Amino acid sequence: MNQREWSRSRFWLCHFLHNRHERVRIGWDAPIPGAPLGPGCAPSAARWMRRALGGRMPEARRRLIAAAAAGLPEDPAFVQCLRLLVKEEHYHAQLGARALRRLGAPEVRPSWGRRLWQHVRHPLGLRFELSIMLLSDLVDLNLYQRVQRSIADPALGAMCAQIIRDKQAHAAFHTERLTLEYADFNFLRRNLRRVRLRLMFALVALGALAMHQGLIRASGTGGRRFLQDCGVDFAATLERMVPYRRDALLAALLNQRKNPYSKPFGGNG
Repeated sequence: MNQREWSRSRFWLCHFLHNRHERVRIGWDAPIPGAPLGPGCAPSAARWMRRALGGRMPEARRRLIAAAAAGLPEDPAFVQCLRLLVKEEHYHAQLGARALRRLGAPEVRPSWGRRLWQHVRHPLGLRFELSIMLLSDLVDLNLYQRVQRSIADPALGAMCAQIIRDKQAHAAFHTERLTLEYADFNFLRRNLRRVRLRLMFALVALGALAMHQGLIRASGTGGRRFLQDCGVDFAATLERMVPYRRDALLAALLNQRKNPYSKPFGGNG
């Protein structure tokens, strides 16, 4: 292994290569139930799916991969991991387009606001991009899990199961990589980074609540419970990624190096 190659790059490359062949079987040809998304859930869930899965912006991801390739030429496995992760996102978008057609809902293109945000955040660097992707995945996971619990259509339920499984892996991948990226920060920078990540997460979670509160209510939980659940997941992730205690950080980095092919967060390989 190259001295500057991330010890986990090859594990994650193997994961993403294997995951392309491990897809949940989705019965798109099955009859559509009368209320496929459960009572009261359909309009808000369709709006959410149009926003979450419709109109991805491939040019933004291409810039991300190009930045990683230029900045990390010694770690081609990590760059290839990003390419495969983006392909999984594209697959999710294809699933979403199929789901919207099944619901009879129109697809949408990205808004000018989303396009502007993509252009603004790109110059902030790879760490910022990965952290935004991580925080978005954590919030999306909570939304998908709520939709999955409310769903009456087996095809849409299987779609949610596939995306939940993939996004859990994406979140673990970003968390482990950012643990390494933040490892050289001194005590002050690490605490400032924790504060910044908390603020970023609050904006992402509150934004999701404002846009999808109808869906959250229809799934049987209120906005406060949604924020609490997202907050629990974020707190656990933050403690792994930017731990207060230096010995916890060193233990996480040592585990990555000594057990490069173990499952995320110390699981058995």
